[in-house]
Amino acid sequence: MTAAMWAILLMWTVLLIYALAASVDFGAGFWAMVFQGRSNGAAVIANRYVSPLWEVTNVFLVLFAVGFVGFFPQAAYTYGNILLVPGSLILILLALRGSFLVFAYTTQKNVSLLRTVSGITGLLLPGLFVSVLPISEGGFVTLSGGHYQMLLGKLFTSPIEYAYLVFGVATELFLSSLLMSDYSQSAGNQQAYQLYQKLAKWLGPITLLSALLVQILMPAESNWMQI
Repeated sequence: MTAAMWAILLMWTVLLIYALAASVDFGAGFWAMVFQGRSNGAAVIANRYVSPLWEVTNVFLVLFAVGFVGFFPQAAYTYGNILLVPGSLILILLALRGSFLVFAYTTQKNVSLLRTVSGITGLLLPGLFVSVLPISEGGFVTLSGGHYQMLLGKLFTSPIEYAYLVFGVATELFLSSLLMSDYSQSAGNQQAYQLYQKLAKWLGPITLLSALLVQILMPAESNWMQI
């Protein structure tokens, strides 16, 4: 294998770890918002899981960004121009979520509002992250005057973009509910365990259907990815 192949393998490994960890992190924050104030303990389980995890997930995101710029500087420059709009939205939501989580754990004022904001941003972030995939697959970028430009109008009117959004959100909620059920069982909270288990059973088929929908709607430019 060449040095470039090793670099790509490393980048994909870091990205995979971040995708799994961030899905559970964002989903746990959303469940903490949904179940806050209820007596079944589901929110307590979710908050207990989010507390040590949300800082660690950002480390892998930083590693990916630094590695991408270091290994492939020209590609990073090109993607930086193309993904300026969705990338900026992702950074803003990440900053909001991180700030509100810090305040939620360090102050006793407006905790409900803080957790609500962190939960909503956690629900939106996976959809924005996954929306990068149809952009990278082709068909939404044009070369004009020696510079790559993203066709935002074509992107936001394409069904594949929204199929990826649904897939990203469904995957986040499914993985987080699955992990929360296991965590609840380990903590001895049967009420929370049964609740999260029920959610995982419902979200599993939805996630599978959304993945099939992505395959069906995948544009002709991406036929090399289809199985």
